[in-house]
Amino acid sequence: MIVVTRLPMVAERSVNQSSEKAEQKVYWLSRHTLTDEQEQIIRLLYGDILVEHFNPYFLGYSDFIRCLQELSSDGFVYAVVPRYFIEPARRAGCQFGVFIMNRHLPPYPKLVEVRHYLPTKVQTVFRLPEVI
Repeated sequence: MIVVTRLPMVAERSVNQSSEKAEQKVYWLSRHTLTDEQEQIIRLLYGDILVEHFNPYFLGYSDFIRCLQELSSDGFVYAVVPRYFIEPARRAGCQFGVFIMNRHLPPYPKLVEVRHYLPTKVQTVFRLPEVI
């Protein structure tokens, strides 16, 4: 269960927090654990939810697509993958999310955006407000 006690940033949201989202599972595909910021955003989007972490090794985008198809049957998948995996996965009808990190903004790395890749569109569900 993700328990976050602080949300130090203001977020723009465009996601519906329905009860069906709260019952959904979230999967994290990465060799790294979630950062505090990533955990905060998942909590903001889904409420208290169990996030299952997998550290898969993909030989190519077809392995990634198979993994997405298997896991997305009962949850939403966030992944860290090479950029060239994204379009083939979308064309295959997969839905998944990506955390856009900026490694040049302190503290390093800094979460700046969360995108949901859907078969017909890309939806930005979180964006760090620009500092003037």
